[in-house]
Amino acid sequence: MNASELTAYAAGLVDGCGVIVIGASKYGRGHVSHWLQVSIRAAEREPLEQLKGKFEGTVTPVGRAPRVNWIWRVMGHDALAFLRRVRPLLQLKGRHAEIAIAFQAEKRDLDTLEILERHTELARRATQKVMLQQLTRRRKVTHASEPVRATQRRFPGTRV
Repeated sequence: MNASELTAYAAGLVDGCGVIVIGASKYGRGHVSHWLQVSIRAAEREPLEQLKGKFEGTVTPVGRAPRVNWIWRVMGHDALAFLRRVRPLLQLKGRHAEIAIAFQAEKRDLDTLEILERHTELARRATQKVMLQQLTRRRKVTHASEPVRATQRRFPGTRV
């Protein structure tokens, strides 16, 4: 598979079974660390190894034999570089990628900031995390509610 084919394949995997997450970890006395992660889970290891070879990251097993799945994860600046490459090809998760790209590209080192700037930066990170979560939830709700809408069209008086 050449480089452009692998990039297109990766975009399809992200749209189909990929996850784009802005996470937060607490440490110390009230400190929070935000991070970006893109992951793809698959039954076969080889395609994920190809992604690792092209876009960095790690491939690890998930589950126990005989049903072992594999997960490819890329974080931080490697995730940013990956999302910038696949963003033009994403159909379903384009907005997710845009939020994640903005998050990582604008992320500033908290240790170099004054107290007020630090709080502003943490608020911006938390806002982008919530925006990404809402997009993910909305997508799940939309898919789950489609049969209900069809029922409401056939029987206009019904309420759910």
